[in-house]
Amino acid sequence: MRSSAIFGLATHFGSSTRLLFGSVGDQARPMKTARVNNELTLMIPSRAVMWIAVPNLAVLSTSAFICVFRRDSGDGSGGVGFPGVDLGEDRFGSGSFNPEEIGGRKLEINNTVEAFTDPELLLKAEEHDGHEEEGDLSLAKSYDFKLLLKSGNVNKAVLGRSHFVEVPHIKQLRSWDCGLACVLMVLRTLGINHYDLQDLEEICRTTSIWTVDLAYLLQKLSIRFSFFTVTLGANPDFSMEKFYKEQLANDICRVDMLFQRSVEEGIKIEHRSIKGEEIIYFILSGKYIVIALVDQCILSQPWKEDVRMPIFYTGAAAYTGHYVIICGYDAQTDEFEIRDPASSRKSDRISSRCLEEARKSYGTDEDILLKATCLPPQTPNLYGCDPWKKYQSPVDTPAGDSPENTIIPPTIPSYPHFRFRPINDRFSEVEHLLPTIRDPSYYIKYLNRSCEDPFRDCLIELLDEEPVACLISDAMFYFTQAVADDLKLPRMVLRTSSLGCAIGYGALPFFSEQGGFNLTKQDPDYEAPVPEYPLMKVKDMLKVAVNPKGYGELVTNMLKQMKASSGLIWNTFKELEEPELETINHTFQVPSFTLGPFHKYFPASSTSLVKQDRTIFSWLDTQPPKSAIYVSFGSVARITVLEFQEVAHGLENTSSPFLWVVRPGMVLGSEWLESLPEKFLEKVCDRGRVVKWCPQQEVLAHPSIGCFWTHSGWNSTLESICEGVPMICSPCFADQPIIARYVSDVWNIGVLLEDGFERVGIGIAIKRAMMDNEGEEMRERISRLKVKVNLSLDEGGSSNKSLKSLVDYISSF
Repeated sequence: MRSSAIFGLATHFGSSTRLLFGSVGDQARPMKTARVNNELTLMIPSRAVMWIAVPNLAVLSTSAFICVFRRDSGDGSGGVGFPGVDLGEDRFGSGSFNPEEIGGRKLEINNTVEAFTDPELLLKAEEHDGHEEEGDLSLAKSYDFKLLLKSGNVNKAVLGRSHFVEVPHIKQLRSWDCGLACVLMVLRTLGINHYDLQDLEEICRTTSIWTVDLAYLLQKLSIRFSFFTVTLGANPDFSMEKFYKEQLANDICRVDMLFQRSVEEGIKIEHRSIKGEEIIYFILSGKYIVIALVDQCILSQPWKEDVRMPIFYTGAAAYTGHYVIICGYDAQTDEFEIRDPASSRKSDRISSRCLEEARKSYGTDEDILLKATCLPPQTPNLYGCDPWKKYQSPVDTPAGDSPENTIIPPTIPSYPHFRFRPINDRFSEVEHLLPTIRDPSYYIKYLNRSCEDPFRDCLIELLDEEPVACLISDAMFYFTQAVADDLKLPRMVLRTSSLGCAIGYGALPFFSEQGGFNLTKQDPDYEAPVPEYPLMKVKDMLKVAVNPKGYGELVTNMLKQMKASSGLIWNTFKELEEPELETINHTFQVPSFTLGPFHKYFPASSTSLVKQDRTIFSWLDTQPPKSAIYVSFGSVARITVLEFQEVAHGLENTSSPFLWVVRPGMVLGSEWLESLPEKFLEKVCDRGRVVKWCPQQEVLAHPSIGCFWTHSGWNSTLESICEGVPMICSPCFADQPIIARYVSDVWNIGVLLEDGFERVGIGIAIKRAMMDNEGEEMRERISRLKVKVNLSLDEGGSSNKSLKSLVDYISSF
């Protein structure tokens, strides 16, 4: 599935009100209409999980309301590429390149050599010689340009006129991010506006920026360019320069490795110097801009006083590396126009002599990145108009795999009470980053930026057709609060994880500010409790965020907009989290409605999006009561080969029968079971079953299941509680470490694998849960919770009363 945008609406139909919210997920089930009274029909979601994903990465969004599936339009506006970018001559201002005016102009070289040059010839020569696409130039191969520069002296006056590309000026924010600011200026010039400096920082993942880092960054963004340098790697001689002295020792291996891997990563590096005349020519062609590494101390004095970052300019003559954009040239004054991210001016002029000296100063390696100012042709939309046509599992499904691994998409007729409105989420513009950026928060933040305008437009159209009582949207889609405020609609927030997780997330900013995310296993505080949230240990919080800064920003925005909402809907029940509910009510000061567990409103169904293996039930029927371990790490989490093998050894060493769900693609670098220890299946024989997917609720309800080894996702946890099955917890990320800590330390219904996937620890945990008295005590406690779940859903129970209160509340809008 390419991506989805999901929202819920409560709408008025005459004298009745219908609150609509649904879900699509790994085990999605049909919606059920619950008639609460004569005024409102409530659509309860059966599964509070939704994919915003494409193959190779599943972004788990805890969403449970109407799903608006994007359908790419036939004109390609929703396809891969950058829709809506004007590539006409007006993009580059009054100085746009005119082929008839410049192409074929006679150039005099030392009054002895004549040649006719045309930028188009360079492109055609490259396509013919190197089979490269436009913008991926290898200037060293260009016959025309080599002929032009044969004598090494170009009469600039003959080149004719000036040209300037309109490049938006962007200031750097820190002393080290001038290169990122230059890349961002390039993106803005190309009409790519959905990135900011923080996004680029998250992609680059280093604060010691070399030109090769910028090259990899551009490659990850699918921006074609040419990279020129006189040094292939990090020059160890620079260690004597003050600018490099402190960092070079730490960078040299990393930078050299990036150069070595450049070919396999598709990055072409030209090992040669670029002459100033070459830069002039390409600027005058109207087709290129340049990111250049310069010595800041050499740049002309008049505008040095205006720079934004004084740390660069100490008055000393020592080399200071800095990146600028070269985007124009005036032949009459022999000056380049540049964009300096450290300058307070929108544009600056510098003489060609000064730029050449700054660009070729010792320490720069004469690095430049040459970028075409037009975008490559749009990549065809491989998904066509139907978003389900090529919908794959969010695991690495091998081609031609067996039918049981096939994704079965939901169909609109399956949800007759829903109307689906597509919006363009522009996810295709970042889809190519999925193999590189595996941080879910990055994509959720992107969707929060890209979906606001199209969702607002869609909702305005709906308002023209019928009244809308309120908007219900997932907490992660915090942008919907701004839309609701603009349209003066109440917004209800649907939060499908636990109350405890919301409280734990509130501690993240404080934990980050105190440097908690910088701690490692070697630090003495690694096992210490978090002061702001003592239930959690430091090592737990380190698992919560793959990218602490990005995830922290996401959580902060989510909590802020939850407080601004008209109410909160939770997938939990009061008896499980009563102290947490009091804290939430005090903190957010808006009504909270605990309706869960959501999945209990509906019977288990066979409408899973993934083909389920039901042959396992005949095997389960042969196992003694409460003897088997059910192992499943959900539909998103991925583990390493080493962790996978430790799980296998842990199961092999126990005497208990087990049912192990190994989702294809769950193991990094493996398709399915090829990383199992040698003869594992032969050794466990009939004692164990390994399958790709199975109906989890039905498995947990089977009398033979004695324990659930889980990744501690909230849905899995609730399902285990509802069936009275104790848990072994192996949390991976996001809310899972918080949930696991509640299971083991608060509710005392499970065992947390404190040291991760390690066979000895696994054996101890299995013994505690399955054989020791501790396991019986856990089973008794979780059985009591099972009874409380059922009572909460009965007439007069806490969840039932909360549902009715929600009906009354929405009806009052």
